[in-house]
Amino acid sequence: MVQFLLLLHVLGAIGMGIYLVLPFLFARSAGMEAQARQGLVEGVYAAHRIGQFLLIAQFLTGGYLISQAKYSVMWMALAIVLFLAVSAVTGIAGSRMKRFIQSMKAGKDGAAQFASAKTLSSIAAIILLVTIIVMVYPTYR
Repeated sequence: MVQFLLLLHVLGAIGMGIYLVLPFLFARSAGMEAQARQGLVEGVYAAHRIGQFLLIAQFLTGGYLISQAKYSVMWMALAIVLFLAVSAVTGIAGSRMKRFIQSMKAGKDGAAQFASAKTLSSIAAIILLVTIIVMVYPTYR
């Protein structure tokens, strides 16, 4: 059972790799026209929704995996805080993407929402990278 849940956990981590790619996608869209940028953000938002479901899977499988070994309390606390940070920042970035799409459909300029989503995606990528490093090198008791 542990091996199967570890497989699911690793597959979920691979799927969450979208959050590592987002800053590059947003940076690439800097020279795009408004309609092209809207199309890009709509696609990224769809991938973000999948990432949010993968976060739930990561939480459940990770919780089980933590219970099967003896990790230090400090490592467990750090893992949970980093997970919550990734969840919060990506959730806020998703809401900014959604507002950008709504603004563009209403014929308004959504530059502020786009800039916010771009910044938050960079922050999320950094936090996710730190999370991956912490997960690969756990601290045992």
